Amino acid sequence: MAKKKGSPKTGGRKKGTPNKVSTNGKKAIQEVFENLGGAEGLKMWAMKDERNLEAFYTKIFPRVVPTALANDEERPLLPSLNIMLSSDG
Repeated sequence: MAKKKGSPKTGGRKKGTPNKVSTNGKKAIQEVFENLGGAEGLKMWAMKDERNLEAFYTKIFPRVVPTALANDEERPLLPSLNIMLSSDG
């Protein structure tokens, strides 16, 4: 039987309680990041190869920037990115 509209919430997580899976996942990613050299290690990886640098700017960076800031047309956070790839090797 369905609850009547307007009846109080019973059971489940309380409002504002963080999801355990998300919290544990973020902790694991943070630990791996630190073990791989942290920000300096990420910088070295990105600078090692143009494909890594492109992956950083097109796949990694946009996922960690808050969506509200990234989509602010008046104050864009992400500059346009033009990567020139040479076929010379």
